[in-house]
Amino acid sequence: MFFLPKRVVALLILLFFTCAENDWVQASADPKSDREKEAEALYRQYGYTSVEKAKADCEKKFGSTMPLPRSKPKVSFTHAYGRCNFNEKDPMNNELELEYIHMHQSGHHYKVEVRPVEYKIRSSYPERMRTVSLHNGSKAEFWITPGIRGFYVLFFDKYQWQYIVSVDKRIGTNTPEKLLTEIADSLE
Repeated sequence: MFFLPKRVVALLILLFFTCAENDWVQASADPKSDREKEAEALYRQYGYTSVEKAKADCEKKFGSTMPLPRSKPKVSFTHAYGRCNFNEKDPMNNELELEYIHMHQSGHHYKVEVRPVEYKIRSSYPERMRTVSLHNGSKAEFWITPGIRGFYVLFFDKYQWQYIVSVDKRIGTNTPEKLLTEIADSLE
């Protein structure tokens, strides 16, 4: 059996209580829940609600249904938020914005934006866009944003809406274009 000298044991006990007194041990006991609470408060502060509430709010304000893709990336998400951005005086930025995140895995980030097609976003870098075909024969534009922490993005139009679906580059897929086109194809 292994025994520590009394001095070492006393030092370890002193170190433990010093850490506990300074909140080092207490803060690390459950840091995720504090981080989650802060993130949730921040999302609420910026007008995010549940996906369902934001969708219903936008459908009411736009006076039209907004079908959403049935498929999502096959990774886990801890939170889903939605926000309806609507300003009658400045319709250029009117949109339904949905965010799916995993609080503890930063690469698990999926976003859907839906806006009227007459106010569609066009890329400032069309040479970086690649045209892809969806299963119904319509065209979509695939783009990879610059930077390590960028996104894979797919732009496409359906009904009277422009859809922009994106996933974080760190999501862990070797076929991001296929993933995003499958999501687009799941739109009814």
